[in-house]
Amino acid sequence: MPNNREHNKICENQGYDKKLCEQINKWMDEPAAEFPGCQHRNFRHGKNDCDSIYEDVFKKTNDVNKAEQAKEICLLHRIIDKKLDKGCGCKPLFED
Repeated sequence: MPNNREHNKICENQGYDKKLCEQINKWMDEPAAEFPGCQHRNFRHGKNDCDSIYEDVFKKTNDVNKAEQAKEICLLHRIIDKKLDKGCGCKPLFED
C-alpha cells in the first residue's frame, strides 16, 4: 500500500501541482490514523468523495481548473490504491 510520499511522487510525476497533491492525498489518508491498513479506504476513497473535493476546492478558490485538478488527483489516488489492493477488497474503490 503506497504511503503519502509515494502518492505525492506519482501525482507530481503526472504533472499536478505539488501543494495540491499533498493536500488531497493527506486528506484522503487522514482516516488511517484511526483505521490502520486498508481499513481507512472505507473513508474518503469513494468516487463521490472525489466529486465533493471538486466542489470544496471550487467553493474555496472559484477556480474551475484547480477544482478539476483536485478531483483528478483524488481519482488518481483511487486508481493507485485499487491497482495495489492486495486483497483488501475495499468497497469504495470497486464501486464503479
